Amino acid sequence: MSGQAEKDDLVLRNDYHFRKLLTALPNVSVQGYDKDRRVVYWNKSSELLYGYSEEEAMGNLLEDLIIPDSMREDIIEAHGAWLRDGVEIPAAELELIDKERKRVPVFSSHVMLNRCTENPEMFCVDVDLSGQKRIEKEVQYLSQYDSQTGLFNKNSLFTYTKKTLEKAHLDRQMTVAIFIGMRALHDPIKSSALSSTTNF
Repeated sequence: MSGQAEKDDLVLRNDYHFRKLLTALPNVSVQGYDKDRRVVYWNKSSELLYGYSEEEAMGNLLEDLIIPDSMREDIIEAHGAWLRDGVEIPAAELELIDKERKRVPVFSSHVMLNRCTENPEMFCVDVDLSGQKRIEKEVQYLSQYDSQTGLFNKNSLFTYTKKTLEKAHLDRQMTVAIFIGMRALHDPIKSSALSSTTNF
């Protein structure tokens, strides 16, 4: 076997092992694109995450499927720079889009195979961050609001009141702050009594 034939055989074997590895990542979205950014690989997790079946995705451009309009030019340029100059696309948190054009938060990393050949392929490995973002949003909400009433919690109420009073003082305005205990708000009987006694 000639030297070039050995290199070609090695490339094929490496490509085979890489694709086999990808199939062993059932919960990670993986897409493969050719030098023109057309889909050549689309695993089951990509179908679930982005809403396109493998048949729908294959052969289509990356930017026509999951890239928001605001990111299209940057993605095309970054892909071209990697092919031309070897400038890798850094891993990062991104907000891509699904088939319904809804935002999909992911942590995206990239691998380029056969860059110096006539048939380079870029693979994107996307980890869905939707669950994490949802938890972060809930924690942020609970840090400011009471879970039962939907009103400001004590810390947020005091912070808001302090700022309001400070502004009123600067504007030389008269301001009255009335506080009702949170326990009373959670107690229907006490809450009803408070409502009747504070109804001027």
